[in-house]
Order: sequence, then structure tokens, then C-alpha cells
Amino acid sequence: MRDFLTVIAILIILVLSAALAVPYFIDWEARRGQVESVLGEALGLPVHTGGAIELRLLPTPEIMLSDVSLGESGGARLTARSVSVEVAPMPLVKGEVRVIEAALDAPVLTVRVGEDGALAVPRPRSISAANVEIAIERLGISRGEIRVEDAAGSEIARIGGIEAEVVAASLAGPWRIEGEAQGVPLRIATGVREAGGDMRLKAVLGHAGESHLDIDGALKLTNEPGRGLLPRLAAAVRYTEPLPGAGPEPRQLALAGTVEGDVRSLTVRDLGLDLTHGEGGKDLALTGTATLTLAGRPSLQASLGGRRVDLDGLRERVGEAAFGLRASALLDRLPMGLDLSLETLVVEGEEFGPLTAALHRDGDVLALSRFDLGLPGETRIAGRGEGLVPSGERRDDLAGTGSVSLNIGQPLVLARALVRMGVPQSFAEALAGLPGLAASAELALDHGSIAARNITVKAGESEVGGAIRFLPADGNGGRPRYEAEVNARGVDITDLPRLDGLLALASGADIGLSLDARDLRIGQAGGDALGRLSALVEAGSQGIVVEYLNASGFGGAQIEAQGRIDAAGGRLGATIDAEHPQPLAQLAARFLPARAGAALTRAVADGGALHLTLEAGRVDAGAPLFVKASGKIGQTAVEMGLSLPPAAGVGAELDVSLTAGDGAQLLGQLGFDVLPLPDGEGGRLSLRARGPSLDDMAGRFSLAAAGASLSGEGTFSFSEARPLFAGRVTMTAGDLGRLAEVMTRPLPGGGALPLELQADATFGSHGLSLVNLSATAGGMPLQGRLTFGEDGRVEGAIRFERLALADVAALALGPLPIAPEGRAWSGERFAAAAPPVDGVLTLSVDSLSLSPRLALSDAALRLSLQPAGLAIDELAGELSGGRIEGNLSIRREGSLAVLSARGRFTAIPLSSLAGGALTGTLSGDFEVGTAGESPAQLMANLAGGATVSVANTSLPGLDPSALARMVSQALAAETLRPDLPAVTAALAAELDKGAWPVPQIAGPASLAGGILRFGPLTLPAQPGTAEGSLSGTLDLRSLAIDLRATVVTATSPKGWSGPPPQATVIWSGPLDAPARSLDAGGLANGLAAIGIVRELERIEAMEADARERAFHNRRLRAEREQRAREAERRAAEEARRREEEARRQQELQRQEDRRRLEELLREDSGQQGPLPAPADTPSRLLPQSQEGLAPRPLQLPAIHHLPELVPNGAQRPSMSPTGGGQDSGAARPSSRPPAGPPLDIRPTIR
Repeated sequence: MRDFLTVIAILIILVLSAALAVPYFIDWEARRGQVESVLGEALGLPVHTGGAIELRLLPTPEIMLSDVSLGESGGARLTARSVSVEVAPMPLVKGEVRVIEAALDAPVLTVRVGEDGALAVPRPRSISAANVEIAIERLGISRGEIRVEDAAGSEIARIGGIEAEVVAASLAGPWRIEGEAQGVPLRIATGVREAGGDMRLKAVLGHAGESHLDIDGALKLTNEPGRGLLPRLAAAVRYTEPLPGAGPEPRQLALAGTVEGDVRSLTVRDLGLDLTHGEGGKDLALTGTATLTLAGRPSLQASLGGRRVDLDGLRERVGEAAFGLRASALLDRLPMGLDLSLETLVVEGEEFGPLTAALHRDGDVLALSRFDLGLPGETRIAGRGEGLVPSGERRDDLAGTGSVSLNIGQPLVLARALVRMGVPQSFAEALAGLPGLAASAELALDHGSIAARNITVKAGESEVGGAIRFLPADGNGGRPRYEAEVNARGVDITDLPRLDGLLALASGADIGLSLDARDLRIGQAGGDALGRLSALVEAGSQGIVVEYLNASGFGGAQIEAQGRIDAAGGRLGATIDAEHPQPLAQLAARFLPARAGAALTRAVADGGALHLTLEAGRVDAGAPLFVKASGKIGQTAVEMGLSLPPAAGVGAELDVSLTAGDGAQLLGQLGFDVLPLPDGEGGRLSLRARGPSLDDMAGRFSLAAAGASLSGEGTFSFSEARPLFAGRVTMTAGDLGRLAEVMTRPLPGGGALPLELQADATFGSHGLSLVNLSATAGGMPLQGRLTFGEDGRVEGAIRFERLALADVAALALGPLPIAPEGRAWSGERFAAAAPPVDGVLTLSVDSLSLSPRLALSDAALRLSLQPAGLAIDELAGELSGGRIEGNLSIRREGSLAVLSARGRFTAIPLSSLAGGALTGTLSGDFEVGTAGESPAQLMANLAGGATVSVANTSLPGLDPSALARMVSQALAAETLRPDLPAVTAALAAELDKGAWPVPQIAGPASLAGGILRFGPLTLPAQPGTAEGSLSGTLDLRSLAIDLRATVVTATSPKGWSGPPPQATVIWSGPLDAPARSLDAGGLANGLAAIGIVRELERIEAMEADARERAFHNRRLRAEREQRAREAERRAAEEARRREEEARRQQELQRQEDRRRLEELLREDSGQQGPLPAPADTPSRLLPQSQEGLAPRPLQLPAIHHLPELVPNGAQRPSMSPTGGGQDSGAARPSSRPPAGPPLDIRPTIR
């Protein structure tokens, strides 16, 4: 047996050795056909190899092939550069294959998609091969690729760069694949394929926190004979991609839905497109459906809708980040269609909607088949079109055609919304004035050029039509060109927006304009006010050609212009005649810059006729261009000559002369606000300048009007980059008040105010600036600087020697009316407010008058000029060593003036306020306000509050000891005179002897109805002398004071009843001269009460004396009666005492008898025989019988009772002298035993 086993072992070793060594000695490549045949039969697929073949059996079977191809050539197939497969040997015995390790290098899987959606993949042809149980422990794929072809073999899609590891329990699953494809991480896990072909599928592409796709659902694989593999997917799909940006909150795009379909078409239900930020915040939320068609030419069709989309939030948080999405690269190449529906669209804070749109893109072609957007004001925009939109950087190659329409039902509502969005105010105002608007046009875009034709615009009775085209520069130094053909009828010029922006836009470009506008009107004017304007103009770098320009109507106006000017010379002439030039000025103002348009409108505002002749020309190519203008604007004669050199630096000349018979009219034509006051002096403006060009000229100008003259010398420039004038100016006026009145700004005060002024001036597009200003106004010098902005705003700093605060307030209130005789304030209404001014001035004043008697020294304030009034801020100055700081605001509302003020005053000497009558200082703060149409109403409506503190002062005529002295003197007099006049006179004389010292007193004050009230304030007490309080009112309406000081003595005099003596001192009357009076009625009444008490006391003393004598007599009689009763009592007491003594003696005798009896009984206690029974009668002691005498009984007093035994410490009943106790009158139970009969003691007979 042992030998047999040995032989078996040797055979096994030989077999294993052969299995290990033999494969290395076989040339497998020479047997390639046999190997391919065996492998083909095992796999059920054609197998072709083109490279090395290696095979080994131990330690585990392994085969390695190079250049392998599985499947039919030209059909579905799998190729690989190399393949190695290592299998476990033991499962092979059972007919199973367990791949321990396999590797595919550069495999390429080619899949074909049939027209019916079936997939042709390499698969076993024999059933036996397909039914082999195969398990894969590890399959490594390197540099793999999947190619998808259609039935004709054309490639549809390719997925390369596959690096993965595959694990499968069987070919029916479950499968697990991990790796990456085209650099995107990939994880796929499946379940076991069920009988119906369903297989659970879960796949994740990408990393968490980056772009990734999640698929969770079921994959159904169906094999149908003759058709191939039919896969079908039903899964929940979610794609998320972070959005770039540096914001603090993470943002991402999320696309989710339920996908169903096969390789021909995928349908997405419950599609959701969200743009989120932070924790759940959504900037965009759209829902809908989508269909991805894969058969034939792939395409995507989606339908999305949402309730509200905030484009502002998207632009802020997302910006253009969405254009960098990974998904956009695929969508950019995929034909797609989109139906979009939004309820609300938020743009610049305004809500638009609803929005519906339908777009389709196929390559570079973008078609908009439907676009409809609602805007505020019942406005709708609709459009459609189709164009070429190149991808990438070729944005200039845009081309397309389309149409657009606009309908506005409520232009005012839309205009308000547009203003809030930042649209220019002028455009919004023009739109708001329209009754409604309907517009349409056909648009064309062709490689940078834009054209709109068949334009129609209707707004009420106005109609505008025509065509517009813009041609960009050709890139060879050419200029862009604007062409317009405009036909209009019934247009209201006042409804037109400002068109100066269009002229600025067209600067630097060639312009061609054909215009025919009829029935032009201004406002509601009709008839001869209607006008017509027609023109054909060409303007460019070579010159200007006016074929014709005619304007007629407009209330009798006529304009004609024609000519040509180019580099070779030419002439252009124009005449303007208008009896009423205001309509023409309004029309021209729409095309001119705002400042020039406003100046032109003011120049013809007086209603005078306009007659001008204009001529411009050049003699030849080398001659200068000349421009001449002459005529009249109203009553002002105009002469102007301008000569421009053909080249810069040669020399330019400008001469302007304006002469008017009315200087105020000339100022108005120059753009100043003036009143039509008569001026017999006339006015004149002259300007003469020379220089290399209009941008660099030097000269001088002079202006004389309204009694004032202004002249200057310096440089002139008509360049926007430089000031129009810069130089030294001088101004003189015999009466500045007259000029100010003409210019609608009357000065406060009266009398002539001569002025001399010099300054360095700069005038340009930013306004007028005056620096190094030095002037003398009314003999008072002032210095500083001033700036007048283009918008009229005034800024600067000026220093005055003297200035009244009332004059500053008059800038808002107008000249203050003078109060009539006997009244503090005038009831006359304020004058109309001056034209509004805006600006800030810093004023420094050596002496700022607050009132005729009070002035601040070294004062400073900031004056804010406002359209409706003024504000004085940071007012500060010194007043007689103290300081005042505060703010004041004055606002005008028509004839009503509203005033408010607040401030603080510190250590103001009372002597400066009261004319030396008081010492000490005043401090505090206040806040007041009022409103009224006159100074009297302002004072009557004053209201507010204050806190006041007075230090180191005294109240004269208020001697704190005066009241006590006066009362003492009155009470010390023999005859008391309590009548009120005498008391008042006496108290007044005493009060004048001193003053009440006040080291410190403070308290609040209230202001209502123009009356200032304070107190009562407690005056510093004078120890042992008096106490006091102070209260009062100041009537600002009449400047009257009512001050009351109440004085109370520290102690009450003898005989004084009620509160201590007191009196009230009253100062009332005009503020500058109050009169003192006294209220001593209470004091007089108190003194009168003391006099009455004194008289009553005298009468009472007399009555008391009489009562005392009667009382004395009654007392004597009572004393006698009392003594008699006392004697009787003593006699009775003596009798009772003697009786008691007798009874006591009897008691002693009884006690003695008893003692003797007891002794006798003790002596006889030895005798025999019974003692005789006691008798019922009282005991008797019978003596021994004597011879011949009968026995005689011995009578003893009866013993009624024995002494009562009382416990120790108990109270024995007391006995009264009559024998009764204290409770003798009450029945008390006796504790003694009943008394027996009296003892009858008889002697024994011997």
C-alpha cells in the first residue's frame, strides 16, 4: 500500500512538473489559430490576436495576449492592446470561471445603436458559453475607451481616458466599478439582474463639493432575438456644480429630476433648476420638463417656468459665472429649444412680468419665435426674430432680423419705474406726458451695423415714422455714420425729451438727416401756432451741406438756411424772423446743451421779436472761416463777428456787442433772474478777444446795467476742458440795493449801499469762482472767496467787520416790517420769499448784532442757503466775557415762516442784559420753535423750553431781613396800625435798605404762546432771617416782564398764628423799565389779627379777674363746709374706735377666761367618773358647794366658734372696725363646722 501511494505521489509530481514546465517549451504563436479557436469556442465570440501569446498553468492558470479583438470586424467589438487573465483552478473542475486577476490595456469597446434603439455589443453566440458562471475578483482597465456608432458605422459619441477597477460576483451582478473617465471620478454599483432584466443602479460622477452627477434608479436590460440589447433607465438624477466667486456664501447650480427612457430618448419629469446660495437661499427656482433625443441628431427640448426671478440678485451673486459651467460646454454644441414662462421678473428693484419666451438654437443660429414681457403701467414688449450668434470670441459677427412692438397704457406709471431704475429724468418726463404709446419696428443686424425700418410710433395725436441706420467705422481710419429718415405729424415739442445727448453721441461721426415734420405744436396751442420743419442735411469730416432747412409757422416764425462749406470754401446763410420766438427757442433747446438751451429760452423770454441774419463762409481753402450775426433780440441790438483760422495757431478774433435800452432786460437775456423794473440808463455788453484759436484767447469785457458796472481782463477759451474766462474783475455800484432788487434779491435795511469789489474770477462749465475777493460795501470792508456753481449753488467764506443777525434772517424772511408805534412787533405779513438759492457760506464777523443793544464779538457761523429757507449752524461768539453757541433754521412755506432754534449760553453778564442793574452771570441752554406769517405771529406762537442758571448775583430792593424788621417794629409800637397802605409803605422802606444775595440759582423754564415762564425757584435762605422763592413770566409778544419774589420770615413773632409772615415783591411792566409793587395783604391781615388778639386778650383778662373772685368765694365756702364734714367724720371715727377698743378688751377677757378654764381642766383631768353632759344652755362653771349653800353655776361667755384654721400663706379675711370683712356685704359660705351647744361645765361634788 505504501509503495502504491509512493507511485501516485511521483506521478502527481511529474504531472505538476510537466504542467509547470511544458507551457514554456511550446510555441503558442505557431498555434495561434488553435488558441483563437479554443478561446472563441470558450467565449462564444470570434477572437483574433495579433501579438504575443503566453500561457501558464501553475501556480494558477493564466493567459496573456497582445493585440486582441473580440467580435465581428466592422460591428460591435472589443479590442485591447494587451489582455491578461488569471483564473482559479478549482472552480474550473465544476465548470465555473473565477477570475482572480485580469487586466485590459487600452481597451476600446465599440457599441452600435440601431434605429430601433437596440444596442449591438459583443456577446456570446452560443448559449452554453453565455451560461457559464463567471466571477471577477479584480479587473483592471487602463486607457480605456467607449465608442458609440450608429447603424451605418458613423461615430456618435466617444468616451475616453477610462481608468477603472471592476469587481463582479457574476456576469448577472452585482457589479462595482470605480475609477475615472476623461478625468472625472466615477463610481458605479449595481444589483443582481433579476429575471425580468431589471437591475438596481447607483452611479456618482465627480467629487463631493465639485461638479458631480448622482444617478439612483433601475436599469433594465432586455435581449430580444434579432434586435440586440434594449437598455431602459428609470432613475432619479441630480447634477450639482459650484459657481465660482469670492463671496462669503457658497453658491451652486442644481439640476434634478426623474429620468426615464432608452438610448433613443430620455424624458425628464419633475425637472428643477435651482441657483442657491448659503444655507438654502435660492436666487433662481425653475420647474418643468425636458426631453433629450439621442437617436439621429441629438437635441434637447426643455420647458421651464417660475414664479419670481430676481435678476439683481443673480447679477450680484452669480454674475457671469454661469457661462463658465462645465455643462455649458456640452449645451453649446447641442441643438436645443427652450420654452420659458415667468410670473415676475425683478430688474433694478422693479417688478416686470409676466414673461413668456420660446427660443431655439442650432449651432450658431438662434431663433426667438416668441417673446412677450409685461412692464409697469400696462406696458407690453413683444418681439420675434432669427439670427446668427457665433460662439466663442466672434461676437462682432452677429447677424439677424426681427421685429419688435411696444404698447404703453399708462406712461406715467412706467416713467416713475424707469426713474427708479436710473433712466435720465428728461426722458422719463417726456414719457410721462404722453397719453399712451404704441410703437413697432423691423430690426436688422448685420456684422456691426444696426438698422430699423418701418418705424411707427403713435402717441395720442402724434405720429412718427421712418428708418434709422448705424454703420460702424470700417477700421481704416473711417468714421461711423448715422443715417435717419424721419417723418412726423402732430408732435408736441414740449413732449420731446432732450436730444442734446443724441448730438453728443453723434459727435465724431458722419450724419445724414432727412426730416419732414408737420403740424408741430407747443402745448395745446393750435392755428397759426402750428409749425412745419423740413431739412436735408449732410455733415461730416469734409464739411457741412445744407440742401435746405425751412421752418415756418410757430406763431409767425420763418427760418430759411441753405449752403455748403467744405475744405475748399463756400458759404452758408440763414435768416430768422419771429414775432414770437419762444416756440423756436423751445424747439432749439431740445437739441442744445441744457445750459445753452436755458440761456436761449431766457434771451427771448421778454416776448420781443427776433430778427437775425446769420452768415458763415470761407473764401478759399487757405482763408479763415468767418461767422457774422446781426439783428435784434427784443429791444437788444446784437452784433457779433468771429474769425477762425484754417489751422490752429494762426489767429482767431471775436467781437460781441449787445446794446439794450433797458439794463434789466439785458440782464434777463444774459440768464439772470430779474424783475421788470424801469431802468432809464440802459445796458451794454461788449467783449473783444484775440488769440491763436478759440481755445486760447486774451481780451477784456465790460457789462453795465442797473446802476452797476462789471469789467474784467484775462483769458478766454471755448474749450470744454478750460474755463471760459479767467482773470481779474472789478465791480462798482452806486447802490448795490438797486441791483439786488432788480435781480429779485432785495437787501435788508434801507438807504443806499455803495459797493466796490475786486477779485480773481474764473468762469466756465463748472460755474463762477471768485478768490482773493476784497470789497467795501457801505463803507464796511469785507474779504473772502465765493463760488457760484453751474447749478446755482453758492459756496465760500467771507469775513465782515459788522453784521446784523436780522439781516441774515432777512435772506429768507425778506425785509422785516417795522413795528408800529406802541407795539413791539409788526403784524404785517412777510414779503414773498426770494428765488431759491442753494449753498453754504462760512461767515466770520468781528461784531455780530443780535439786537440794538447786544452784539457778539469774534463771531463765526455756517450759513446754509436752501431753496425753502436757510439754516445757521455752528453759531458761536463772545458777549461781554460770556459765550453764546447755537443753531437757527428758517423755512418758508409760501407766506408762512417756520423757525426753530437751539443753543447754549455760558457766563453771560447780567449787566449786559439789564443795563447794569444786576450783577452776576447767566448760563443755560434753550430749544424753541415757532411759525407765523408776520413777526407778531412768530412771537405769539413761540414754544419750547430752557434751563437757566444764575450765579454771583443779588436782587436789589429785596433786603432779606426787611420783613422781619418791619414786623418787629410794628409789633413793638404801642399803637398797632395794621392798615395795608401803612404796612406796604413800611415794608417798601425796609426792602430798599439792602439786596438779596444769590450765589447760585438754577431751574427750568417753559415757553408757550410767546410767554416764557419759570419758577418758583428757591432763593438761597438767609439763616435766622428769611426764606424766599422767585417766579415770573416774560411776555415776548409785548416784551413785558412779570417777576415775583416771595419773602417768608425764618420765625414767627410772638402771637402770630398760621404760617410765618410773608410778602410778595412784584416787578412788572416793560422789559427795559419794570415797576416794583408789593403784595402785603397777608402781612397786613396778620398784623391786624395780632391787634385783634391783643384787644381780645384785654377783655378776656377783665372777665378772668371777675371769674377769679367768684371762684375764690366759692372756694372759701366749700372749705368751711369741708371742715365741718371733716369734724363730723373724725367724731364718728373716734366713737367707732372706742367701740372697737371695748370689743377688743372683751375678746381679751374671753381669751383669758378660756385659758384659765383649760388650766382647771388639766388640773382635774385625773378625777374619776364621767363628766356631766353638757347642757343645752351655755356652759356654766359651777363652784364647789359650800356648807349650807346651794351650788351656784359659773356663767362663761359662749364660745361661738373656734378660730378658723387658714393654710400657711393664705389671706385671712380682714375685719372692718365694725366687725365685718371687706366682703361683708356679700354672702359667703362658711368653712367652719356648725357650732354645738354651749358647754355646761359643772364641778364634781365631793
